[in-house]
Amino acid sequence: MIDANEEFSAELAAKVAAAGGMEQLRESGAFDELMEQIDSGELQIDGKNGFLNQMIKAVLERGLKAELSGHLGYEKGDSAARLLPNSRNGSYPKTLASQVGDVELAVPRDRNGTFTPQLVPKAGADAVAPLLLEVIEESGDQRCDEIG
Repeated sequence: MIDANEEFSAELAAKVAAAGGMEQLRESGAFDELMEQIDSGELQIDGKNGFLNQMIKAVLERGLKAELSGHLGYEKGDSAARLLPNSRNGSYPKTLASQVGDVELAVPRDRNGTFTPQLVPKAGADAVAPLLLEVIEESGDQRCDEIG
């Protein structure tokens, strides 16, 4: 069962991941809103259902979907895909160990089984999340240093 904090963290993480970058996030005011929610205690930062865990999940899953689109040669929903021999075929679960806890990912797959993710390799993926966290921390401002 998903609790309210986990659902809120997941929604917020997806919006942040879709923002395109820290500059756009700041310009939109979403970063200030995020910081206010953290300061007020409305948003849990760490832990299994925390914002950082959900942010890592949202960023990696978005990247994995983009990798699969590149591998297949078309975007999800493209009508021309029916004419191509390979297609999307759901996803499989993968647990990624990170500095903020285990991150449960849905890794997309293709029907032919030829897609090999580069962002989260099938083996040795434990180093990915710490690198991602480093990028997130470096792109933030002084308050992000307090979080990490």
